[in-house]
Amino acid sequence: MAVVSNREILPRTLSHRFGEKPTAVRNWSVTTDGATNHAAVIAATGVVMLAAHPEYGFLKLTEFAINEVDVFHVEVQLTYTVPPEAEENPLAREDIWHFSTGGTSVVGTEYYEGEGNEPANRSPLRNTAGDMYEGIMIPEGETRATITGNRELFPLGDARQVTNSVNDRTWAGCARHAWFCSGISGEYASEMVDEVEVEYWKITVELIFRASGHNLLLPNVGFHYIKPGNPPQRMRAYVRSLSDPLDSNSEVITVPSTMPVPLKDDGDIDDVIDQSPEARGPKINEFRVYREFDFSLVFGDPPLSVQLLGTL
Repeated sequence: MAVVSNREILPRTLSHRFGEKPTAVRNWSVTTDGATNHAAVIAATGVVMLAAHPEYGFLKLTEFAINEVDVFHVEVQLTYTVPPEAEENPLAREDIWHFSTGGTSVVGTEYYEGEGNEPANRSPLRNTAGDMYEGIMIPEGETRATITGNRELFPLGDARQVTNSVNDRTWAGCARHAWFCSGISGEYASEMVDEVEVEYWKITVELIFRASGHNLLLPNVGFHYIKPGNPPQRMRAYVRSLSDPLDSNSEVITVPSTMPVPLKDDGDIDDVIDQSPEARGPKINEFRVYREFDFSLVFGDPPLSVQLLGTL
């Protein structure tokens, strides 16, 4: 069966509430010579998504409804409003970035000595005898970025490779290893575009930014040390003490250390007697424990405004 005639019927309506987008509605009456499929009705009334309203060009067709009154009559309602800034095809829409801030607890190993926030002002967190404080947790701010976008296929390979990884170079205006990918998820979806069903995946990426980075910062201390020689030997760490702690003139002896002692870069112990305890303080070593990856290959380049994040 086919459409015999169609015409727009009154009234046309326009509504606009303060602070909200205006909405306009048009109605069509369609006469058929029998049971007719919806595609013929849509073609006869010229329904095209995002088509402009004949009076208010800034309003676009965003919704239509078909109501079969009886076998010979069909009503079509067209709704126009201000569409979101998006392409009609879901696969052509740009990714959307969301940001939130929060806090977490990290191990405290360093402190700022003196004024200023430069890395050169940071020193190991220890007492006046050079012993490291253990189990100190301090709060640190985090910025969480959520990227949402549409993809034709779920990027399973990228999700496996990038999840639990850090950026291997400057990205989003931030230093290497400052970003951490905590996960990538996807949800299957479909939309009708020009009477064709478009299937796609709604992808969500979760990223975490820390100014201090995501590497481990650990003091170079231990219960053992490497004694130089050929071959080098792994020995029990020791400390120097007096045979009689109450007599400063008693013999200096070595005893096994009951706590980790600072080590040099080559693993040897620093046993210079005349050296001050402050000079024997441990060095803080930095360890990367996550895989590193070029985030721009998967997430692309973030908006320009995101680049400013590294300057905050």
